[in-house]
Amino acid sequence: MAVGDRQDLESAAQAPLLQEAERSDEETSPAGAAEGVQSDNFLACVVILSKTIVGAGVAALPLCYALLGWPLATMGLFLTAWLTQVSIKIMMRGSSLSGKWTYPELTRSMLGPWGAAALDLSVIVRCFGLLLVYAVISSDMLVGKAGYPGVLCGPFGDTFGLRWTCNRPIMLALVHIFVLLPLCSARKIESTSGASWLGLIATAIWALATIALVVAAGVEGRLRPLYLLPDWSLLGADPVSIATNIIAIIPILATAYTNQMQVHFVANDLRPFSLQRMNKASAAAICLTTCLYLLIAVGSSAVFGVDVQPDVLENLTRPSLKPLVGSAAATAIYYIVRLSFLSSVLTIYPLQMWPLRDSLSKVLRGTEHQPSPTEFYNLTLGCLVGSLIAAMMAGSIWGPLQLTGATAGAFIAFVIPGLLSFFVKGALQRSDEPPRSPSEAPGIRKWALSSVFGWALVGLGLLQAGTGVASYYIPHGV
Repeated sequence: MAVGDRQDLESAAQAPLLQEAERSDEETSPAGAAEGVQSDNFLACVVILSKTIVGAGVAALPLCYALLGWPLATMGLFLTAWLTQVSIKIMMRGSSLSGKWTYPELTRSMLGPWGAAALDLSVIVRCFGLLLVYAVISSDMLVGKAGYPGVLCGPFGDTFGLRWTCNRPIMLALVHIFVLLPLCSARKIESTSGASWLGLIATAIWALATIALVVAAGVEGRLRPLYLLPDWSLLGADPVSIATNIIAIIPILATAYTNQMQVHFVANDLRPFSLQRMNKASAAAICLTTCLYLLIAVGSSAVFGVDVQPDVLENLTRPSLKPLVGSAAATAIYYIVRLSFLSSVLTIYPLQMWPLRDSLSKVLRGTEHQPSPTEFYNLTLGCLVGSLIAAMMAGSIWGPLQLTGATAGAFIAFVIPGLLSFFVKGALQRSDEPPRSPSEAPGIRKWALSSVFGWALVGLGLLQAGTGVASYYIPHGV
């Protein structure tokens, strides 16, 4: 970024955060946060936030550990987790100062209508892409593919002759009608807490199965070494191959905690609400998901070592597990892990529908408003139908989908929060009392690092987007 551009941005941060008519001397809470007697739903909000983080990407993390070594991969994971928490704190403080308690409204108040429009379009691309990914994964888990029997097609189609359980379009339609439509019809995000609990428990079962495999491998003397340094032989034979394979790994780590799209929906449902409680909820969710990530990633690396696949589920097959645990246990683990992954994917679906539906409504209407019940259900049905149709032709759009998902996700998770931090800093400095002596400058001292955090977020977002584009266009072996 040129020096002039940076000066313009910092000058803009000193401008009034909102129009004078919209400014308030006090920080605000979400609408209705103090209405009536409220039961404490902190745990439910932690579970929902955790489930928005844990998605299909967990299956790719073991490869990062195998290629980078556990210290470097863990550092990358922790750095992303920390910057995610920083971005959420910036967003919540910005909403408290501006009184805008949705992500697009907050962006509009600080970055203007073009910033809000760019965010809405990014959310639509990102969320619809994820819905499509989850639909395709669900059909793969149910129907299976070459060498990997489906959890329905295997037992019922092959054994009992119910061939319709092996028909991908039929299974996709049934999942959308009888599972996803009811899940996505909840009018409050808090209503998805039951499904979120199920999804988290399913992921925990997968983690426990991984621990069981580690124990079995230890008993059999088959544990693989955990490398301290990157495995250069796996990364490539020459510097170009090594660079391109590392480029392909970066987006996996950078997107591991993306949940900024859903944070405001959870904040609006948190009871009783305070910035401190919301920050604690997001921190607890990030810590919980980090534990699950480490158990699955490190455990899988210890069991499969350099043989780990880009999708670790491809390692969790009956032939590969049989030498460790025997035929019966290998079959049980195969189906348990796939059912757990299927449950995790299906239960995150409604959480991605919330921001998609909200941004679609704003783009179609051109105004900030809450969808009416009729509009709410029409948008839900339209998104589900679109997801179903797109999933049936996913083979032709998979590459572009990965490209747009990486770039839009970076914009949502890091670039926008990074830019917001400059405006939040300016507002907080203006709200501080003047120092009583030259040695006292509480606002400046307290928020001096805000710009550092902002540039770090923007930098990580640009790195994620750049590596996502590069890994799409440059052939790599990962």
